[in-house]
Amino acid sequence: MNAKRTGFVATVVAIGILGFVIGAAKAQSGGPAQTAGTPQAATTAPGPKKAEEQFKNIQVLKGVPAEQIFPTMQFITASLGVECEFCHVQNAFEKDDKKNKQTARKMMEMMFAINKDNFEGHRDVTCYSCHRGNANPQAIPAVMTEEPKRSGAQRTYGGTNAG
Repeated sequence: MNAKRTGFVATVVAIGILGFVIGAAKAQSGGPAQTAGTPQAATTAPGPKKAEEQFKNIQVLKGVPAEQIFPTMQFITASLGVECEFCHVQNAFEKDDKKNKQTARKMMEMMFAINKDNFEGHRDVTCYSCHRGNANPQAIPAVMTEEPKRSGAQRTYGGTNAG
């Protein structure tokens, strides 16, 4: 499998993981599910630990199961083509010393709002939608910068191809 295909497969897997994480966050933020006639106090399983209960300084991903934080971060790093230290201080992940971390939080909030307001909450827009493996998203798509090379037999006259 070539590197390009491997990267594509990894991206697809990462997008699936992010979809799961965002769905889990929405489910968690809605509170525990109850069945009719069952009081909330009767539930015995406490449920998975939330991100903010296990990690320091969680701000945007509150309510996400703690076990999904690392897959979420892996999705983000793959989407931007960066390593953890791009946003985080090495060995002090809770610190807010890097501007990229603040920017990432704002971008995640924007992404959640776009999906909520335009796609009925479905995860149609992700980090990868704009970044495509680059730290800085390309604002203007690459367009053809030179005319395509035509073989000597191809000539175009008045909209018809005489060749």
